[in-house]
Amino acid sequence: MNFTRFIDSPLFSEHPLVFMIAKRIALRLQELTDNNDEVELVFLSVNLLSQSQQEGSSFVDLNQYAEQSMPDHWQISRQFPSINIWRAILEKHSVHFSQLITLEGDKLFFPRMFNVESFIARNLLERAALSIPLNKELWSESKDDYQKIAVANSLSETLSFIVGGPGTGKTTTVSQLLMEILKAEGHKSYRLQLAAPTGKAATRLVQSIQAKLSNSDLPCELKARVPASASTIHRLLGWSNQKQGFKYNKDNPLLVDCLIVDETSMIDADLFSKLLDAIPLTTRLVFLGDPYQLPSVDAGSILADICSPEALLAFSSEKSALNPLLTAGDSPLANQVVQLKKSYRFSDDKGIGAFASAYLNKDKVKLAAALESDEIVLIDKAAQSNAQDPLSIESRLKQHFESLTQATTIEAAFHLLDQFQCLCANKTGEFSTQYFNASILGHAKAAAMPTLSLHSMEFFHGQPIIIESNRYDLGLFNGDIGIVWLQSDQWSVAFTDEGGPVRFFLAEQLQGISAAFAITVHKSQGSEYDEVAFVFPEVNSPLLTSELVYTAVTRAKKKVLVCASTQEMETALERSSTRKTFLKDELKKSYQIH
Repeated sequence: MNFTRFIDSPLFSEHPLVFMIAKRIALRLQELTDNNDEVELVFLSVNLLSQSQQEGSSFVDLNQYAEQSMPDHWQISRQFPSINIWRAILEKHSVHFSQLITLEGDKLFFPRMFNVESFIARNLLERAALSIPLNKELWSESKDDYQKIAVANSLSETLSFIVGGPGTGKTTTVSQLLMEILKAEGHKSYRLQLAAPTGKAATRLVQSIQAKLSNSDLPCELKARVPASASTIHRLLGWSNQKQGFKYNKDNPLLVDCLIVDETSMIDADLFSKLLDAIPLTTRLVFLGDPYQLPSVDAGSILADICSPEALLAFSSEKSALNPLLTAGDSPLANQVVQLKKSYRFSDDKGIGAFASAYLNKDKVKLAAALESDEIVLIDKAAQSNAQDPLSIESRLKQHFESLTQATTIEAAFHLLDQFQCLCANKTGEFSTQYFNASILGHAKAAAMPTLSLHSMEFFHGQPIIIESNRYDLGLFNGDIGIVWLQSDQWSVAFTDEGGPVRFFLAEQLQGISAAFAITVHKSQGSEYDEVAFVFPEVNSPLLTSELVYTAVTRAKKKVLVCASTQEMETALERSSTRKTFLKDELKKSYQIH
């Protein structure tokens, strides 16, 4: 088999490591057969599986691609064979690559991913079986208030999920839940912890809870039991650079009585499995999140899989008998999920709320109505080439740039960061994060601002930056936002700690950072801003989905600048992000058993 013809293909350039693994498998097969067509098909199948996992799915369904042309961006003018021929060839050679990839029926997958999601399903079902006696008084008081239902439900379960869109009161609800838990378990030995996938989300969680509890009538000694800080999941599990793994696991569990985790939709399958593995079954686990947001960057769609219609609409006969709002059902995770439905931040029939709801429900009429609101400002992409146009995103970014660079204190600069953020789908290309960040750097140079050269990049005073990879040694994590700060001729980068003071690092300490005047929608999850500018990806982009738009616009509290064509908005309305996962399948099997 001649691999050189693939070297110039994006198949190699986009994912060279996967390409080399696939090549190794194919070279092994070449020693065992002289049928180059079969060897080549195995090689391309491994690459297809890897691409599918990088897009978030756990496996490849061969039926989806059988007798179809190979992905356009591979630039290989061939079709995959019929399902029967394809499956037969993979089965024929499976003994030679079974440790690396596995074929079951028409599903091709990496065994590790199957093991991870199967473990998650088993662990969740084990936890779901460990219910706590009902507090019937709380249930009878819940009536038609879903926040009270969520509190009562979480008190009667060791595992619970409180889900809902922005402004539906998830942190208000969990604060009420904490008050009830502390009243019952507020002794000094009770171990309570708060966590989230990113530092910013962790900070927001603890600040919201502390603010709500400080205004409550909870006794001071019980308020003192609430953690003063929240942790990222990586920090909670104790990442070790030496071991290249986490300190806490099944053999060395994290001793905690109650753990509350926010922004669950951001957690990928691998990290979620490690979290469950480290937490004893008897620990009360409460997860918060929005199942309709973008799923995690890495493979899996944990929260969306758990929040199936079966789980959202049904409760045990015992619970449903206590509240007429609830329907009886027998799905195994039915008692674990309560969805908060009323938004206290957005109106469902106008502005940002209507815009988000339109993409959630694929409603063209509601989308048209939302565009009439002052909260949604539609910007033509054609105008973006003119930075002087007051309606262009570059013009708005320039205002943001000027306010940040003129901030007199680092605290004031961080306050300004929460006022505006530009969000893009793409990191590179036209109207990408790279495009807008380069534009602002150009403004800084035109203003003759001193710049810092670091890792082949230039930064300036007041510039927001984002961490692109975890720095466990510094306590900085992927997605953390900092600000470059020049003071007394000393360049540093400042970060707001998780509920604590601002921390400064020497600029030279940091690697894997990039400018953050514009960031991707994925990186914005767990954050809120007064105003957001969102640039839609092109119509033919696989990133253009209703989940992307919903996630982007709901980062804003007051206004959204929407930079999109009519065709892009309508295409996103009809297109969903669909991931194939084992967790979804394993939970469905459980529903069928019940």
